[in-house]
Amino acid sequence: MSQSKLDTNRVARLLLQDSVPTLGERAAAEVIRLAANYEALAREWIDDGLSIADAQRSVDQYFVDALQQTAHDLFWDTTWPACPLHPRHPLWYEVNSDAWWCHQDQQAIAPLGALANIGPPAS
Repeated sequence: MSQSKLDTNRVARLLLQDSVPTLGERAAAEVIRLAANYEALAREWIDDGLSIADAQRSVDQYFVDALQQTAHDLFWDTTWPACPLHPRHPLWYEVNSDAWWCHQDQQAIAPLGALANIGPPAS
């Protein structure tokens, strides 16, 4: 089934669930700012001929990556979200599985929006 409508609200909601408990309210403000920017960008891509489904996948990846990059660049938390298996490196979002991944072990750790369900990083 093809996607008929762009939905940036889903990723924003899931990112809020993942980021606010660990990064605080500053993350909420950044998610809101990014949501508006990436929705506008995705609409440009669609206007330029990209399918809605492809624009959605791209905007999801860029949106999550942008929040993570902000957290790292502004030193909110340079390993956010920290890998529970290897606390010295962050997890990375993979749009194909819609999950946070440990690249060291090549495994999905938590679906987007479910970081609160994983334990704290190993010491």
